[in-house]
Amino acid sequence: MERLNRKVAIITASASGMDLAGAQIFIKEGIEVVLTDVADKLQDRVGEITADDGWISN
Repeated sequence: MERLNRKVAIITASASGMDLAGAQIFIKEGIEVVLTDVADKLQDRVGEITADDGWISN
């Protein structure tokens, strides 16, 4: 995804579904990602995504 280098993605409702899958793909491609959701499970999901793929700042 050369065209997305040095970009930031803001993904809402990202605790599940297609938005979560999109976040995982973007993170693996090296894109800076901001995830938001009203669901409490977002923190758990973010931990799963970033466990092997990078870091997260809370």
